[in-house]
Formats: sequence, C-alpha cells, structure tokens
Amino acid sequence: MSAASAPATALHVPIEVHAMPLTPAHSSTLFQRRTPDFGLALAHIDPEPAPFADAAPDFATTPANHGVYVQWTLPAALRCAVASSAAASRTAVFPPVPNRWLLVRSGDGGTAAWVIDSDYADGAGGGTSPYVVHGADGLKITAIGRCKDRAQWTAASNHEGDRPTAPLTAVGPGLPMFAAYQPYNANVFSFHDPLTPGIRAHDATLHYSVVGWRAEKELDVLHWNGGPSGGPDGGPKDRPKGREPATPAELAAALGWHAAGGGFGPRTVYAGAVRSVAWSTAVNDPADTVPSKEDCGIAVGPTAIDAFAAAFTSLMVPSTPG
Repeated sequence: MSAASAPATALHVPIEVHAMPLTPAHSSTLFQRRTPDFGLALAHIDPEPAPFADAAPDFATTPANHGVYVQWTLPAALRCAVASSAAASRTAVFPPVPNRWLLVRSGDGGTAAWVIDSDYADGAGGGTSPYVVHGADGLKITAIGRCKDRAQWTAASNHEGDRPTAPLTAVGPGLPMFAAYQPYNANVFSFHDPLTPGIRAHDATLHYSVVGWRAEKELDVLHWNGGPSGGPDGGPKDRPKGREPATPAELAAALGWHAAGGGFGPRTVYAGAVRSVAWSTAVNDPADTVPSKEDCGIAVGPTAIDAFAAAFTSLMVPSTPG
C-alpha cells in the first residue's frame, strides 16, 4: 500500500476555539467569576452559587488577570449522554473527553506552546479548577487541571499526580455547565495566557491553535466500550451477550461523525484555531465596548424559531400608542 493510499491513523474532529483579550480597556467591566463550593455538597446543598451572586469588581483591574483567555468547545457528541447498554442498567452515560491539549500561540511576539493536563490532580491543591470525586467513602474534594510549558512536558508527565479514577467527561464533577462556563474549567477546557511584558506593552495580533487527544487509548471515544454499543465502565464485560464490538467507523457514525477519504483507527484528534486576536494597549478601545443591559433584549419561545419571531415582532410594535 502506498503512502498516499494508507488510511489515516486517527479521526480528525474539528472544534470551535474562542479567545477574549482582557486589557486595561476592560477596567470598568464587571465580570462574574463564580466557582462551585463542593464543601456545601457534603451537606447536601447545591455547590453552585446563585446567579450574579459572586461579582468580581476587582477582576478586570488586576494586572495579573490581564492577558488572553482561550476556551474551546467540545463537539456536541461528547456533550450528550448515551443510554447504557448494560443489561441491568438504566443510566445515561457521558463519553470520556480529551484530557490532553496542546496550545500554540503565534503572531506578534513569537511562538509559545503549552500542554493542558485536564485531569491532573495531586491531592495537595496542585490542580486549578474545583472538583469532587465520588468514591466508596463518599465525596472527596480536590482540584483538577494544570498548564505546563511544552518544553517541560515529557512522557512521564502523563502519569504524575493523583488523578480521579472516573474518566473526565463534559459534565466534570456533575455540573451541566462545567464545559461551557470558563471559570469552572480553567486549565481543563480553557487557558489563560498572561502574555509576556514585551507583548503587553504594544498592540499585537495573536493566533492560537489547539489540538486535543485522549491520553488513554482505551478511553478514546472510538475505542470506549461504554459508548453506543457498550457498558458504562468502559469494559466489554457489560456488553449484551452476542454483540460484537463496534468498529471505529460504526462508533463514529453513531456519534454523527463521517470521515471523508478512507478508513481510520480507533483514535480521535481534536483541532481548532482562532486567528487575529487583537491585543490593544488603548485605555478606551471602542472595539472592546461591552453593550449595556439597556441595549440587550431577551425573547422566550418553545423553540428557537418562536423566540426569534417574538424578538422580531417586538421590534415592530410601537413602544407608545399612537
């Protein structure tokens, strides 16, 4: 078989990447930086703060918080639970998600690279994002996620720390917004680039590329036996009798993914980029203006189309009679 006709070794899945530069221009912007308090969960109290309860008035004015915040969105198939096929189970199971991410910054100021170790935990406060592990002895509070310079990352880094035994999923410790809300997933599904003083001092255009993968082959979503054809613990013993393991192509199709141009092995690689991120030293940059609440509206409907129709109709109705 020629090199040109050889099948790909992995299925490449595109992801969305977003970036927000936090500059001195945001000094008057009020950010909400809520994080869960899992100590409350031990008392059977919701660990998530109430909406708008934890405003951070000093967040935007603190120089250490300035820089570029990069966050990536997991594919929809990894954010949806699947019904377990275990004969005695009626639970819904979220698939394992990538737990290693390579980030590369390019553009003005040169190139830099980091590795995000999403499920890293060392039991001594070495993680970044609050997390809780469900075990036989109850809940164990910890923190997961770390960022390491690419030059310092080695193969041994994959085995450092006291990692949770349950695979990382889109809902993390059981929070539906875990993968979507950046303060919940720092150094898990997002990254803060503080930038170097040389970049901060001048206007710059930056580009970020993100590549992710699952470190453990057996927990890749195309190899995971807890997927559409398997049991919740990732082991073939929970498959219904007589069912053969699904092929990578069958599992990909069940996830709604279709590869063009040939076969692939039971591995996935996730990649995306955001380009032309503008870093500005201007104190009041009009491009960074956040709209006021008076300029924002909300429309509600049973479907997105109904909500859009309601919003559109409200613009056509005069605010005063006559």
